[in-house]
Amino acid sequence: MESLYQDDDKRALRRSLRRQRQALSQHEQRLAAQRLCQQLKTLPEIRRARRISLYLPVNGEIDPMPLLPWLRKRKVEVYLPVLRPFSANALWFVAYHSGTPMVKKPLWYLGA
Repeated sequence: MESLYQDDDKRALRRSLRRQRQALSQHEQRLAAQRLCQQLKTLPEIRRARRISLYLPVNGEIDPMPLLPWLRKRKVEVYLPVLRPFSANALWFVAYHSGTPMVKKPLWYLGA
């Protein structure tokens, strides 16, 4: 029974954080993304990485994409999570390159 309460608490926390993120102006969101990316560049785990997974932001999520040019310069392979076709909410990670076609529907999708 405790698990149900924890799940409710997690959902409530996620809703609250989402509302707070969405309340930020575009400018504030960009500044937050830039600050995060600067901090990430200092982490030994990120500096050593040869492969890394990022995401494309939706619903006010912080944007990790300002990190992309720095990763490319360091020749780090970048992957994006994609919903696996014909399976229930299973993710797989697909290599992302500058020419990778992207489609924005309700969420981002690789391909046309």
